[in-house]
Amino acid sequence: MERHTILELMVRLKLRGMRAAYDEVTTQSAKRGHAPERVVGELLAAQLADVESRATAYRMGNAKFPVVKTLASSTSPARP
Repeated sequence: MERHTILELMVRLKLRGMRAAYDEVTTQSAKRGHAPERVVGELLAAQLADVESRATAYRMGNAKFPVVKTLASSTSPARP
């Protein structure tokens, strides 16, 4: 199967992490002579990392934590 077909299938399946890592993983695997199982494993690990990262970002956004203030940003009127 050709590269563009594989990447298109990844897009259709919403495998963003696998798609982002595909070129690097396949290039390194070809240079090092890794078995197909290892290539698939690395792509799955990249997908899992992407899913977990997006889930964490989503949860942090929904948590609506208060804005962090620093002493420099909390300028109060100067007292005489």
